[in-house]
Amino acid sequence: MKDGKILIIEDELIVAHHIRKTLEAEGYSVGPIANSYESTLAAIAQSVPNLILCDINIKGELNGIEVVKDIQKKHDVSVIYVTAFSDEKTVRAAVGTNPSGFLLKPFTDRQLLIAVELALAPATPEKAGNGKTQDLLTDREMEILSLLAKGKNSEEIGQLLNISLHTVKTHRKNMLSRLKMKKATELIAWATKNGHL
Repeated sequence: MKDGKILIIEDELIVAHHIRKTLEAEGYSVGPIANSYESTLAAIAQSVPNLILCDINIKGELNGIEVVKDIQKKHDVSVIYVTAFSDEKTVRAAVGTNPSGFLLKPFTDRQLLIAVELALAPATPEKAGNGKTQDLLTDREMEILSLLAKGKNSEEIGQLLNISLHTVKTHRKNMLSRLKMKKATELIAWATKNGHL
């Protein structure tokens, strides 16, 4: 089980259950799903999360941003907004809560996992040490990591860089091993958070 407990605040049950299934498949601990201010308070009373994935339009009088503001008065918790709305007024209101991310619906599982990795990963992970990227990754590995971040798979990366699939997989394995990580999403999150991508 990965570090960090996640609370989902989402009133579209199909979306909420898909998010939960995706996160649990990656080893995250996901608490009960909330769909309103009242159910959010009940969930937090059971266990305070490290991260909230919050839809902005939820049931009840308060929207997701207002719910998060209220929670942040009592608890130090990160938030990623998951919403179909990106108008200036909504974004400005969300920024006031200092979110870790803003995912626009529809989003891919990969986008979700990278956003969560970014939100939960420390700025300079202990497992990766304090070295600079050029000390940790070769130029070729940085090229591969950059293409992974753009959603390319190993076969596509091999074609783009004119190298074999085996070579791409070897580079990926070496990066994960050197940085003591298990998945490409962790690599991408680490590189993004540290300004390397």
